[in-house]
Amino acid sequence: MAGARSAKAARETADLIENSNKQIEEGSKIATQTAEALDTITEHVGAATKLVGDIACASKEQAQGVGQVNQGLSQIDQVTQQISAGAEETASASEQMRQQSEMLQKLVARFNLKQRAKSTDTFTATSPAMSEQHVLKQAETLVQEMSQMSRF
Repeated sequence: MAGARSAKAARETADLIENSNKQIEEGSKIATQTAEALDTITEHVGAATKLVGDIACASKEQAQGVGQVNQGLSQIDQVTQQISAGAEETASASEQMRQQSEMLQKLVARFNLKQRAKSTDTFTATSPAMSEQHVLKQAETLVQEMSQMSRF
């Protein structure tokens, strides 16, 4: 009996050793899988970190681009305002020129009427110098009238 008990104890010890070896192997496999999983996680964290850096860089570039667009729009606005002011000045100058042209046409018409009236008068110049003086006097009068009208 003692031999049977020894044999049984030896088998149980052998079974325990075998089970311990199996558990060690399974633990080793789990540790290896865990190490591999941690390596994969580390790689993914590195990739995610790179993506976040890329996104930050792209966002900065985009912000700079938006700033440049805003600056360009501001310049376009300034040019548009300058063009608008120039157009207003041109329109005003054009209106003044139109008014002056009308005034000049009226003055020239009056001058022509006065000249026609003078030529049909009974008065006739006795010399060419006198008729030149008459024309010069009429021209001076016309210039004075124009300068007075342009003040309005």
